[in-house]
Amino acid sequence: MATLSELRTYVRHMTLVELDDIQDSELTVWLNEGLRRLANRWPWPWLHETATITTVAAQRVYSKPADFRKALGITEVGYDRRLTRLSWEQAISKWGDDFPDANRASWYFIYEDQISLVPVPSTAAKTYTLYYLKAPTALVNDGDSPEFDVEFHYVLASYAIARVWEHEEDMEKSLYFDGRFDNEVGEMVALYIKEAEDYPRVYGAGPTPAPYTTNMPWLDGV
Repeated sequence: MATLSELRTYVRHMTLVELDDIQDSELTVWLNEGLRRLANRWPWPWLHETATITTVAAQRVYSKPADFRKALGITEVGYDRRLTRLSWEQAISKWGDDFPDANRASWYFIYEDQISLVPVPSTAAKTYTLYYLKAPTALVNDGDSPEFDVEFHYVLASYAIARVWEHEEDMEKSLYFDGRFDNEVGEMVALYIKEAEDYPRVYGAGPTPAPYTTNMPWLDGV
């Protein structure tokens, strides 16, 4: 397991960059930038998260979780059914400002920081489960480690090394380590695909039908 402090030390070892030239805070920024880029490359299982939406009578909109990045789907607790996702434009085209109400929702759409349930719940205390991809947890303290498989912790160092060489205006080395970062991310994706094939993560009724799906048959995957 590599900590934030160890990743910075490795970057300095690989580049021989001095503290007077590049501060630890700058290396931390680059390591977290690499983490965010990595998170955007694939729907990693270590970013899968759930949240509960509890309805309030006559209330259509509910706040997204603070760490929300991308919706995977919504299901109604206690029922084997999923809500259909609509775009904001589709919802407005279908209902305008006159949204119907009913005992339970059938659709949802997301606009800015809010999730809308449609029909608008007419009763309180119904619960829905939101499945989503969360934002990666930033590396802040020296002892913090990435959330993913320890085998790939130093992938983030490759990205930071590329930024160091870019800072030093050595674009040949910067491009080399950008390519190395891309290759290591590809290897990481391949490992997670193999794990999904060998040991399906069953969140719903049945195993994963394909490595690129969320193995939750009722979810939208958007």
